[in-house]
Amino acid sequence: MPIFEFQSEDGERRDFIQPAAVQFFQFEGKNWSKVNQPVRIAVPGGSKGPQLPHGEAEMKRGYYAEECKHGSRWRSKFSKRQIKKAYNW
Repeated sequence: MPIFEFQSEDGERRDFIQPAAVQFFQFEGKNWSKVNQPVRIAVPGGSKGPQLPHGEAEMKRGYYAEECKHGSRWRSKFSKRQIKKAYNW
């Protein structure tokens, strides 16, 4: 069952494990109702998302890493033309 945030009549907010269909319930003598606004999400390490590779330097680093891993006979599955078209170069 998922965790949802509920609010009591006196304004206290707590997380409870309840079925998605439950909107109201009683716990410890208090009436609790489901909060319909989105809950904040904490992300460890800051709020930056993953950095996506872009640009010519990153492309060359990736190709170099593959050549180091698989040897000098490694060849890309993509032609120079396909790469240029994908990156709008």
